[in-house]
This record gives sequence, C-alpha cells and structure tokens, in this order.
Amino acid sequence: MFDKLGGLIWRKQNINLKNREQDVATTSQEQRIISHLQAKGSMTEICIQNLLSIKRSRTLAIIKEMAQKGFIQVIGRGEGKKITLR
Repeated sequence: MFDKLGGLIWRKQNINLKNREQDVATTSQEQRIISHLQAKGSMTEICIQNLLSIKRSRTLAIIKEMAQKGFIQVIGRGEGKKITLR
C-alpha cells in the first residue's frame, strides 16, 4: 500500500508469534515473510528474495529489521543460513 506521495504505508496490527502477542507496525513484505514462516517453519535468504522479488541488499535489510523487532531468528551464516520465527 502506498500513500498519495508514493511512500510505503505501515500497518499496525496484532501478530501472534508462538503464543506471544505483539502490537507492532509491519510492512506488507514482513507480513508475507511471517505468513510463509508460519506455513513452512523456516526459509533461506534466497527464498525471501524469490518470494518478494527483491534484490539481496533489500533482503538483508528486511532480515535485519525483522530480527531487531524480534519476529525472526537467524541461524547460521552464508548459504546455509536459515530464518525461523522466534
């Protein structure tokens, strides 16, 4: 969703992550990642790139933001890195 000036609109919603309620602002990209993780359990960096049709630099930024917000946990490094819900 975009406002009249083309800026991204953040949605504030209640998200239940593993029996933990959080009232946070999430982007549509973050919502898609959370939905995918709830369905599949884990995903890779490349999977996120393909899911959202974005470049690696944006993928890394989203992963970092979501980890800081406490949504996800990053396990490992490099190509074997897995992302799971926290």
